[in-house]
Amino acid sequence: MSTITPINSAYRQNLAFGAENADAKQKRHPVKAVLFYGIPGVGEMTNGDTKKGLKHLGTSIVLGAAAGALYIKKFIPSLLTNMEAATKVAMAKGINMEYFKTAYKDVSKKSLAGMAVLGALGVANATSAAISTYKGKETA
Repeated sequence: MSTITPINSAYRQNLAFGAENADAKQKRHPVKAVLFYGIPGVGEMTNGDTKKGLKHLGTSIVLGAAAGALYIKKFIPSLLTNMEAATKVAMAKGINMEYFKTAYKDVSKKSLAGMAVLGALGVANATSAAISTYKGKETA
């Protein structure tokens, strides 16, 4: 039984050390989370979590570039081709769903789905970055 005592003592010291860290509260940053929602990653970098911030910022740039390339390649040519008909619809009924159907009638459903997915991923990335900014930097 005497051999268990030193191990048991060391175990209790580790538990006490872990309890101190668990009781420490992380500083919350709700204002930063809201302010930097539009630029994912910057709030994390201002909190000192540069690696995580650069990851979110890079993801945002890649998603934006992919959406921009898709828009330039698929959406703008359709808009230019159907501009006259779309303008007539807009003048008669205003900018509504019929206007968009007329303006982008040559765009495939795959392109529309791709743009929707890229938009959803962008919102998810920004939300994840805002939550991480709110929570603050994790200290080990």
